[in-house]
Formats: sequence, structure tokens, C-alpha cells
Amino acid sequence: YVPVAGLDVGLVAKIDLAEIRAPYVHAGMFTAAIGMAAVMLGGVFLLRFSDPVVKRLQETQALTTTILNSAADGIITIDHTGIILSFNRKAEHIFGYAAAEILGRNVSRLIPAPYQEQHDGYLREYLITGKTKIIGRPRAVTGLRKDGGPIPLELHVSEVPPQGRRMFTGIVCDI
Repeated sequence: YVPVAGLDVGLVAKIDLAEIRAPYVHAGMFTAAIGMAAVMLGGVFLLRFSDPVVKRLQETQALTTTILNSAADGIITIDHTGIILSFNRKAEHIFGYAAAEILGRNVSRLIPAPYQEQHDGYLREYLITGKTKIIGRPRAVTGLRKDGGPIPLELHVSEVPPQGRRMFTGIVCDI
């Protein structure tokens, strides 16, 4: 409403809100359609280019698992806190544990007393000082089977080159 001077009347104009909203609605729908098309196109490209990479990674993992499980010696990998990350089939045979029941546990379960209590301290000391008592040197040691029985072993420990976290691999041979 706008008053018209001198005539004592006013002017009213009616505008339909749909007319005002229409350009914004059309722009929003157009933007949403372009966005959806971009997302779908990106998904197609991602699947097309990542699928061969994922396949190669799966093949490499399968090959690595096959090699580890066909090794003649037990192979155990632990992290810097002593937690078991991998445990091959020969290690299962030597120690009597299935991999599923030992993975995620401390490697000290495989070591008899009194060394069992000292292992984590040795590991911490090595990480701080770099002084090794066993890494890089083959040693005759005694392991501990799941049933509590001792196992004479030859042990070779090496540090896995750091790739985000420190890890150690022990290769054990039942002697």
C-alpha cells in the first residue's frame, strides 16, 4: 500500500509469492541436479580407477599370507608394546595356540617365567636406549606352549623398518 498525495487514496499492488520464489526454486533444482550428476560421475570414476588397485592389494595380501603360512618356521610379529600382530600356521603348531586366540595378546604368553615378567621391560629398554640383547642375534631360548609345557627354540628377532609404528618379527624354529 502506498498513499497517493493529494487524492486521499492509496495504491495497492499484489505480487504472487510464487513468482518471487520461482527463480530461486529453479536455480536450486538445477544446482541439485548438477551436484547429483557430479557425485554419480565421481563414484563411477572412483570405482573404475580404484578397483584394479584394490584387486592388486588383495592379491598381494593373499600371496603374503600364503607365503607366511607355508614357511617352515614359526613367524610372529609384535608391535612396540609386545602385542602379537601376526602368528603363522607353523607358530600355531609350535605353541599350540590358534592365531585367533593369541592375536592381540602380549607375546609374553609364549615365554616361561622368569623371562615372561621381564620381556616388556627389555622391550621398553631397547626402544629407549637402542641397546639390544637379542635383536639381530640368533639365540637358543625356551618357549611356553599353550598347555604350559616348555619348548626348546632357536629364535631370530629383527626390527621391521618403521612405517608409522615400530614392529618386531620373531622367527622360531622348534629344536
